[in-house]
Amino acid sequence: FLLLHDDTMTLAIANIFLQIATLVLIYLIARTFFDYRSSVMAILLFGFIPEVLRQSDYILQPFFMQTVALLGLYLLSQAFLKKNYRLLLGSIVALVISFSIHLSAISWLPLFILLSFLIIKLENKKTVYYIRFVFTFILTVVAIHFPILVYFLIKGFRAESTQVSQNIIYSHSINAYFNKLTYYFS
Repeated sequence: FLLLHDDTMTLAIANIFLQIATLVLIYLIARTFFDYRSSVMAILLFGFIPEVLRQSDYILQPFFMQTVALLGLYLLSQAFLKKNYRLLLGSIVALVISFSIHLSAISWLPLFILLSFLIIKLENKKTVYYIRFVFTFILTVVAIHFPILVYFLIKGFRAESTQVSQNIIYSHSINAYFNKLTYYFS
């Protein structure tokens, strides 16, 4: 029986499942556009990158973000191929969740929005679909970051480190809040 609270074995097993899910998503994305051999090559290349292997010690650094971001990319590719608007909305929700977990995923945002608008345009959708897409993006950002905003309104946007002046806002305090939130829900 696994103790789910502060158990290193549980975190190690969760990390393995996240890595497997990441490899499966890479395979599915590559398989969508290429053949079987290219898909297997993609997962082998990604699976044995030294940096990915080095990051396997940290459960929330960036593996969880990678899995959710790749899920968004897979949903985006399926939305394009199947011409399904709901998959497109699901992809932007997954991307927002991924850059909420780790800020490195925010670099995907401009290309993601551009491709999403291109998909909507290629499907000859009306303007209301663009508005729904932007509204879904904004609503997801607000829903995910509202607890953080409330937390910082209560705390007065003070830094959590004693080494830094108490009047400075910096991103590490936001990451510390996410860690506390994750710890609370685990």
